[in-house]
Amino acid sequence: DTAKYVVENIDRAIEHKWIKVYYQSAIRSLTGALCGVESLTRWDDPEIGFLMPKQFIRPLEKSHQIYKVDCFAVEQVCADIHGRILLGKLVVPVSINFSRLDFTICNMLDVVEQAVARYDVPREYIHIEVTESMIASDEALMRRVIDDFKKTGYEVWMDDFGSGNSSLTLLKDYNFDLLKMDMNFLTSLSERSKKVLQSVVLMAKELGIKTLAEGVETKEEMAFLKEIGCGKMQGYYFGKPQPIEEMFAHLEEIQVQVETREQGRFYEKACEYIKPTDAPLEIVEDDGVRFKTLFMNKAYKEQIFNDNPDLIEADRRIYETPSPLLRKYREFADKIEKSGEEETFYYTGANSYLRFQAQAISEYE
Repeated sequence: DTAKYVVENIDRAIEHKWIKVYYQSAIRSLTGALCGVESLTRWDDPEIGFLMPKQFIRPLEKSHQIYKVDCFAVEQVCADIHGRILLGKLVVPVSINFSRLDFTICNMLDVVEQAVARYDVPREYIHIEVTESMIASDEALMRRVIDDFKKTGYEVWMDDFGSGNSSLTLLKDYNFDLLKMDMNFLTSLSERSKKVLQSVVLMAKELGIKTLAEGVETKEEMAFLKEIGCGKMQGYYFGKPQPIEEMFAHLEEIQVQVETREQGRFYEKACEYIKPTDAPLEIVEDDGVRFKTLFMNKAYKEQIFNDNPDLIEADRRIYETPSPLLRKYREFADKIEKSGEEETFYYTGANSYLRFQAQAISEYE
């Protein structure tokens, strides 16, 4: 049967590269740009055809051979990143999934460190994904693993939060860099489920943890995640897992930009400020010449507009007009940049007296 074939042929599969690494894009909510990818293994066998992960991962775990696949994935990911850097192409961080058995059979930190050194890959380009079930099965081991990876300079992500086994105790006891939330438990996207997800995102922000929603499949889900300040999104709405060059070709085809690491830090900081509030809130990017709105909440739109324009239309009405107020905005923005403090600007408009408070929260070039 398939399981027996997998167990008996794993070494051949790795040697002949029947095991392949596919990549699935992660998109930054604020900008719609590619900000990272997840690496996923597939088995394309010349004898029995294409195997999905569930067909080979479980048999390999039972036979204590799953570490072979994960070690191969680490090597291939580093080789792929190195190859793109050599060709002068943009690269983004890659998250890698591990099994708990990896850490009992071999020193996976050494495996990652050796591959990173061999291919000259900066550690910030490799993120480590672990699940709650891995921690529950051996807390002492996983605490040591997480601490060791973080001390060495890697981000550690909690995968599958919300998939059915999640415990808030983990967020109290472990210092994760990112919470990866499963959209499967919010398939209906009802008002109740929206409140749950919004609360999780807010809680993560309060703890200084970044957020990524996986399993995004609709435009409605994407819009909601941006509205509540979820930092990153991943799912079939943006693209299925593909070989690396095919993935980048697909993103180019649908006109998705690729962010640099410096841009990533810039927008990551901006995302921290998107929180549920009844006060009007806008996040604006200023290049010194023009203003571009990255985020505008419902309260802001209700105070400024009589309708609900998208951000492009909102910018057209506010920042692309001959109004003398635009010159005042420019002077105010320059003042904010110089002072580094929250500044206040009063003005009149539409029979109202308005107080406009702003501060610079992030800088890039």
